[in-house]
Amino acid sequence: MPAIAANPKKEAHELIKRISVSQASAVVTLITSMLDPVDRALANAPYDDEPVSEEEARDIAESRASYAR
Repeated sequence: MPAIAANPKKEAHELIKRISVSQASAVVTLITSMLDPVDRALANAPYDDEPVSEEEARDIAESRASYAR
């Protein structure tokens, strides 16, 4: 495992210089999502484990059927 860099930003710049354009595109997407407050909030949101009621299940089924049409 590599040692922790004294300056992680500098290490990131050096690593980015070594990757391909397609890899850089993926990194840009990742960094952009890390900086976006909505993406960050969604990523940190707790899992919704609340049970679905019968009424909600019917509504969901109806919505999916409507969408399929």
